Amino acid sequence: MQTKMTGEVVEHTTKTFKFSYPTCTNEDVFFHLEVPVQIPGARSGGRELVQRAMAMFHVPVYLEDELNEKLAQFIAEESKKFHDERDAQLLAALRGGEGGGNLEGGAEGAVKRWERRFKEHVREYAEQKDTSDEEVFAAMYHKLVHSPALETVLRAEAGYAAEVRAATAARDADVKQLTQRQTEEMEEALRNLNVTTTEEQINALAVRQFEEQALAAARWGSQLDALAHAQRAQHRAQLARALRQQAPPPSSPLSPLPAPARGGGGSKAAADMEESFTIHLGSQLKQTHNIRIVAMDVEDMFDTSGDSSWDGPRLQTALALYSGELSGAVVLCAAGGAAPPSPPAALLHAARAAPDHHFPPLDEQLRTVAERAAEPIEKRNAARHERSVAEAAGGGAPGAGGGAPGAGGGAPRARRGPATGDVFVTRHSNLPDAHVVFHLVINDDARESGEMTSRHPAILGLRSVLQGASNNDVTSLALPLLLRHELTEEMTAAWIVRRAELVLKCAKGFMLEAAGGGGAQLRTLTLRAPRGLAPPVFAALRALLPAVFRISTPLKIKPRE
Repeated sequence: MQTKMTGEVVEHTTKTFKFSYPTCTNEDVFFHLEVPVQIPGARSGGRELVQRAMAMFHVPVYLEDELNEKLAQFIAEESKKFHDERDAQLLAALRGGEGGGNLEGGAEGAVKRWERRFKEHVREYAEQKDTSDEEVFAAMYHKLVHSPALETVLRAEAGYAAEVRAATAARDADVKQLTQRQTEEMEEALRNLNVTTTEEQINALAVRQFEEQALAAARWGSQLDALAHAQRAQHRAQLARALRQQAPPPSSPLSPLPAPARGGGGSKAAADMEESFTIHLGSQLKQTHNIRIVAMDVEDMFDTSGDSSWDGPRLQTALALYSGELSGAVVLCAAGGAAPPSPPAALLHAARAAPDHHFPPLDEQLRTVAERAAEPIEKRNAARHERSVAEAAGGGAPGAGGGAPGAGGGAPRARRGPATGDVFVTRHSNLPDAHVVFHLVINDDARESGEMTSRHPAILGLRSVLQGASNNDVTSLALPLLLRHELTEEMTAAWIVRRAELVLKCAKGFMLEAAGGGGAQLRTLTLRAPRGLAPPVFAALRALLPAVFRISTPLKIKPRE
């Protein structure tokens, strides 16, 4: 047998070593020993193989020296023969592509392969790749936001966001006016049905109105895309010029803008129910984390109304954008159907309200996720279908794995989208307190008041989130404490406490697991409870943290009297 590994030219073959020796009682009777030996052999000459052969076949001890000598001679001869044959094949292939070797294309092909391998594995010979525009822009932005030009950069971004909000407001007003006019036209036509209008005319009117809506949507979409591209190019050019001059040019958007009037929006945040704790995880090597529990809706988390360039969340987002201390947030998406799950409306509104000059728009990222996830989802669905068919054919529980119509080669399953526990990630630079958003897919059952165990797919999806955060430098993470974004009538106080306790205990275990695997340390964990909780319920949730985690408390010592 001969094995070849092309690319690294690591080859070996197996030869049979034969050794005969007479028995102790009759010298005319021989024992014949046959042992497979890998060629080329070890430098030691096969002494280890000799010891194993003697122990396995009960070879007398006095034959050890002779067996070592003959095995070493056999390995040396066969190795020399192997190398001679291999080199002859390689030389023949190098001269003219003949000889049946593992090289093809003659000398020219061999040279190209060796050149490619050197470029792939030896940095000194690798091709020098130019720095991409994205890397240059990232370096410029990181240097400017950590310089005295920080405030002017943020104010320029606030100006761009104001332009986008104005264009979006104009689009909404135009669409609203068009919809109102079309509604009045349709109501008038329906009132005059069989009087001055016919059903054919009403159908034609509906078709025309649909075309007008589509044309308006396309027109405004094109205008917003053009505005985004123009702002991105202008922003990058202004940053490059400011970096060269080390001061904002007087006529550029980086010039200081007048401060907008501060509104009274601070009272809303001040009225939130919030509590912070410092906890320790680990038995020997303790790690310190900050845990914050707050009553906050997803709309409050991504609220950008009244946001100014110097507000704390926006400032923190800019400073940590290209660093190893990223901020993340977990949002819930509904599962079911073939269509990809849609993020919460508050996230979509916040992502579209300001331009993102560093990453693709959210809609484009979602399309990319749907395209890349289509093939793995189809493979998973096919595997589930085959498993359900096999279970049905073998007398398994009917309908297992979602059911299999026509078991035993029945029709394929209908295409399904992401399932509960799946997680996909989007990147942002225009959101407050979030560079990375983890979209956790969860079905309607988990949203209801039914019980959930630690092996539920949604809980395992939360484990994937914490592992992904640890592996990608996310040191601050906000997640929904109840795996719900809103309160409903069936969510009793007892149910809320049970669900929160389950999530806290599982999160603790996942944090320990992620810390043991290396990566970034999760320093701050924000637990979002839905707004509207009664103060006693929030107090019960707050009391869970010392029960689940080890809280750092100061030691009070009374002075001696």
